[in-house]
Amino acid sequence: MQHYAFRRARADLAEGCPEHFDWELLVFIWNFEKITRPRIEAARLALCPGVPAIRLRSNREIAAFVCRNTRCVSRAKPTLRKW
Repeated sequence: MQHYAFRRARADLAEGCPEHFDWELLVFIWNFEKITRPRIEAARLALCPGVPAIRLRSNREIAAFVCRNTRCVSRAKPTLRKW
């Protein structure tokens, strides 16, 4: 967003291709918890009400879940890549 606000070209953009800001995407992201997540949850409950949902909220929870549900080869703490 900073590149867009100050009109600086990003290094990864091709010459002559200006960066465009997508307001629709920003609105979608901003409203995801309020609008989209309840719709996804309603569809999940309608399609398979007896299947429990597991919500993993951190890298630590994900790593613990993977270790519990797979054979961890070592006792070393599994690491997850940050994107």
